[in-house]
Amino acid sequence: MTIFDILFDISEAVIKNWEKHKKKVKYPLFAVAVGSIIAFFHFAK
Repeated sequence: MTIFDILFDISEAVIKNWEKHKKKVKYPLFAVAVGSIIAFFHFAK
């Protein structure tokens, strides 16, 4: 699994969550922030 696969999975999950919680904008934004941090640590290893 490459960094791009991880980023793609995170992006897909965030998009699906956004569809479910369109009114709760803070949640997907939080998911993006967490996803970025996770991706950074995967990349840093």
